[in-house]
Amino acid sequence: MKQMFSKTALLVNCEHTAQVATFLVGDTLYASNQVSARRWFVGGSDQLKTIVMKNFKDYGMALLLAP
Repeated sequence: MKQMFSKTALLVNCEHTAQVATFLVGDTLYASNQVSARRWFVGGSDQLKTIVMKNFKDYGMALLLAP
């Protein structure tokens, strides 16, 4: 190992690249689209909710796949 690491400039560990977070809500297990989704609430119009969801998706925010 010493010989291999003596010329190593970068080591990338790509462990669990396909893993997403799961959340137990009540008696149902939900998957997310990222590794760390959070619950959120919009207390406004459906138009506001649509705008927020679009921005979350556009900028890669972690979301539960089934709200």
